[in-house]
Amino acid sequence: MFRVRNNHKRWRMKWPWRWLFPLKVDERFCRECGMPFHEGPLPKELARYRDQNVEGLLFPAGGFRSGEFVVRFGRWKGGQKFYLSEFIPENELESLLEVAKQARDAYRTRARDRRARR
Repeated sequence: MFRVRNNHKRWRMKWPWRWLFPLKVDERFCRECGMPFHEGPLPKELARYRDQNVEGLLFPAGGFRSGEFVVRFGRWKGGQKFYLSEFIPENELESLLEVAKQARDAYRTRARDRRARR
């Protein structure tokens, strides 16, 4: 992984800046494994799409254009505590497709509503 200064954007967590510069996904990739990681806490999800055990979380993309979103797909796993795992087994791929369709349909309706407002 490349070096990232800890608490780099700590000033953005304080009162007036939190409203002016809301948190977005700051995605970077590990050079060895290629998996994405982010700096700081995740922003609040805007929507959730679910089918059986698979869930998709909608986040703001972090670009400069408004209306850009990213979707994080995962499967709820449990042990001592539940978490959203990105590794989805083969028998739950139908649920993953259903969640992806729900996210796509919701994005299309949002885009259609945005175009209608113009």
